[in-house]
Amino acid sequence: MFYFLRVISKILFRNRLNRAIKVFGLIDFLRNSVKSILPITESNSSLFTHGLCVVYSLEKSKFLEVRHILKKFLISVIFTVTFATMCFSQTAPTRFESDFQLWNDTQFIIPLNKKKDLNAVIWVFGRFGNDVKTATDARIGGLITKKLNKYVTVGGGYLYRYANPTFTRKRYESRYLGLATFTVPLAGKWTLVNRNIYQYEARNSRLNATVLRTRLWLKREVSIGKKKFEPFVAFEPFYDFRLKGFARYRTQIGFSHKFNPKFSADFYYVRQNETGNRTRPGTLNGIGTSFRVNF
Repeated sequence: MFYFLRVISKILFRNRLNRAIKVFGLIDFLRNSVKSILPITESNSSLFTHGLCVVYSLEKSKFLEVRHILKKFLISVIFTVTFATMCFSQTAPTRFESDFQLWNDTQFIIPLNKKKDLNAVIWVFGRFGNDVKTATDARIGGLITKKLNKYVTVGGGYLYRYANPTFTRKRYESRYLGLATFTVPLAGKWTLVNRNIYQYEARNSRLNATVLRTRLWLKREVSIGKKKFEPFVAFEPFYDFRLKGFARYRTQIGFSHKFNPKFSADFYYVRQNETGNRTRPGTLNGIGTSFRVNF
């Protein structure tokens, strides 16, 4: 930068005539530049111009000294404006009242015995937010589940999570899970499923958290032609023990379909209210899919 300004000054001040012309051009440039930064009126703008003319009328040694000062001033202005712009871009508002997202989670279920009531599950998540422009959540981990009877399933596992809930700051954490699922047949073809997840979140560079999630899932089997579907509605509150309150409420509505003995899927609309979440208050809406692959 200094070398560039040194070359420019040699060209600008090659002789006295060119120097006079270029300095008055520099005066206009400085006046317009300062007017764009400071609230200069017409009166003090002319004062500013006359002041620079007086500077030019100084003797040569004084003028060279002032020119050196002006060069440093210009560099300081450029540096300050650049730094302020960078800071502004980094401290831009990061809280959103609403967002639209795409969600997916996939389970690869591997039976560990012939009865297939003891299973290992590889669980992968991917979510895109910021109106589907930013990866906001990615998880990978596994579970061991045991089906005690046709009504109760228990298990535990681990998930490693990358998150970017505010779209500007990345976060990482390990989640240790304990779960219990209760299936209650109702009248007709209705079924109520209650899934409870107790999760401990070991967060990098942040306070750890313990969250209890209780999801109520009401579904009913229907037939369309020769195909069977299960429309469902689900509601899941998140209780945060550190915050001592409910940090999140999630509602889902959609349907499930078993394509073949090896593959089934859920398709749903999700609405999530971050009422008590201090990280990202607001709401989000999204479309989601859940895939289950059985081996």
